[in-house]
Amino acid sequence: MKDNIDVKGLPTTAACAAFAYQPGRDATAVARLRQAGAIVIGKTNLDQFATGLVGMRSPYGVPAQHARSDADPGRFELGLGGRVAAGLVPLALGTDTAGSGRIPALLNNIVGLKPSLGLVFDLWGGPGLPDP
Repeated sequence: MKDNIDVKGLPTTAACAAFAYQPGRDATAVARLRQAGAIVIGKTNLDQFATGLVGMRSPYGVPAQHARSDADPGRFELGLGGRVAAGLVPLALGTDTAGSGRIPALLNNIVGLKPSLGLVFDLWGGPGLPDP
């Protein structure tokens, strides 16, 4: 999960220690994924408050790009795309403000999907899950 998405039990920082808080519940998308059997492995870094353009503005460092360790991480939520491309996780949940999910997915040879506002896709092809 990108670290601006609430996961119960993990702090949400948005890459800013002064903003950090402990959420009391999962974000709706996280809750739906858990209901479907997903296991949250952890959270990844991002440009502070998701306002950067290159994925390299965070006090917590910059991860390597999957295909080339000397390249820009591809703006993909500071590492989600690389983790999926490397096979460490089957999917990752991020936010896509200005292409930061789709463009780096392309750079990592995977698919980045930005659903319409308010929709949460059923990632396993079965019936959609009700709101938690």
